[in-house]
Amino acid sequence: MSTAAEDKIREKRDRVLALGKGGTGEPIVTEGNYQLEMTKALSWYNAFEEDKTKRKWARTFCEKNGLVKELDLINSEAPDYLFSQIGPIMRLRSRGQFVSDTHWKKILEKIEFVRGYNEQKKNDQEELERKRGVKKAVDKTKILTDQCFDRINGVIDEFITTKEKSNFDLKSYLTSNNIPNSIIKSIGDEIQKTSKELSDIDYTDPENQLAEGYSNFTKSEIKKFQALIDGMVNSCKDKLVNERKPRKQKQVKAKPAAVLVANLPYMKSIIVGGTELKSINPESIVGAKELWIYETAARKIRVYRSEQGMSVHKARILGYDEATSHEKKVRKPETFFTTSLAKKTLTDTYNGLSTNEQRINPRTNENVILLKVFN
Repeated sequence: MSTAAEDKIREKRDRVLALGKGGTGEPIVTEGNYQLEMTKALSWYNAFEEDKTKRKWARTFCEKNGLVKELDLINSEAPDYLFSQIGPIMRLRSRGQFVSDTHWKKILEKIEFVRGYNEQKKNDQEELERKRGVKKAVDKTKILTDQCFDRINGVIDEFITTKEKSNFDLKSYLTSNNIPNSIIKSIGDEIQKTSKELSDIDYTDPENQLAEGYSNFTKSEIKKFQALIDGMVNSCKDKLVNERKPRKQKQVKAKPAAVLVANLPYMKSIIVGGTELKSINPESIVGAKELWIYETAARKIRVYRSEQGMSVHKARILGYDEATSHEKKVRKPETFFTTSLAKKTLTDTYNGLSTNEQRINPRTNENVILLKVFN
């Protein structure tokens, strides 16, 4: 089995021999084996010719065939790399080689990308459009996508020619050129098609067209090719994951205490055993660490406690600690409320009740007195 270096030397030798016989030493493309021969031809041109030479071929073809508009674009200030595929295809046609109508149509579309590039550089055209009140939008996305695919195709063509994987890092290329996510996704989807094609090669099936198309590859070379393509696909996926920004948390504006307690039901005042009990301002509950409530109908004292501070939603007390909050039944309310409502006095009197502690009710009603809050 010959090495990649030996194949390259043999190709150069064949070219020298062809030149000695009056030929060009360039590839042959026929309709019968078009896909394989065209792939080899583009790889050959990519390996042996510079972009400026390819541009020259495109210029010569347009001059001979009267393609005036296309010639104007080729003579523009657009960079040489935009003609890396346009030039070889026009060169093949000028040499009488077979180029499919589909392939030729794509090449003409690539020339339109050059037109879009030139529109960014023509200040006089933009000035004219501004005077008319119409500014023609340049499709930068198409131009950028085409540049990316040209670079990737160059790497693939190099592998097809040398059978050796290059050091090209697609992820670094996408990062350094600030390629947007929309283009990265389209690139990844397109390369994925090539990956599937390589996976579908079956050398054991004599009717497998893919096996015939890649007959110039050994199984180990196909594995290398598959690894190259899959690496590019993974680079696109990794770049999209890394670029994905975390969702911005919506900031909820805190409601005023007056709004929170607007619908809180409670009793303003009541007389118990000759003592008048008045409810505190319910707004003071918001943020309080301790809340005392007397439920007049059930004769129960409730104690709500919280580490972070409580809040209110409609008739419900929120944010209290269920482990330290509880309620007890008061058998003689008239005796209970003859004492002070200071925190220590309330706590001692409450702890002195002989009734059992129960799980606290989080809801208020029209029969409760909001006794005290403490922070």
